[in-house]
Amino acid sequence: MKSATEKMNDMWVKAKEKPLPQKETAYNTDLEKRSVTFSFLLQYDVVQQLREIELLKRQTDFHYNVSDVIREGIEVMKKKYTDLPIRPNGVLPTRRGKHSNSDKKEKFHTSCRISEEQREFIYDFMFSKNIDENGQIKAGNFTKDDFVEVLLKDTVEADEKKKG
Repeated sequence: MKSATEKMNDMWVKAKEKPLPQKETAYNTDLEKRSVTFSFLLQYDVVQQLREIELLKRQTDFHYNVSDVIREGIEVMKKKYTDLPIRPNGVLPTRRGKHSNSDKKEKFHTSCRISEEQREFIYDFMFSKNIDENGQIKAGNFTKDDFVEVLLKDTVEADEKKKG
């Protein structure tokens, strides 16, 4: 019978013989697999709409959450908006700070976990809304809040089409 020390030594030898799993890096993973936190500053009524959709979906999937609402909405939008203009590398169509097109309504910070690919779609979509047909920057500013409103509208339309 082996002592505890001998057993530990055997385990240590076996562990050293196994190759270490390769750590995923930015160069060997898909954008789709890596997830990021994406934050929003949303009006109260938009947050309420997100929560209503979440509650409806939770009736069939207990683990459904707002991140799932956003992710599913992005997938619906990707099918609908297939001809987005190419956004130049490094151009992010957002500005730092609490900028908005709306009046002084109460706003809430929220965030969701999405893939990097989905984040890039959001940026591409926002970029397409911030430029005119000649590729010039428009005077207005299409915000993340505006994006979520379009996402909700497209999600509701897609759900209505499924139901018939």
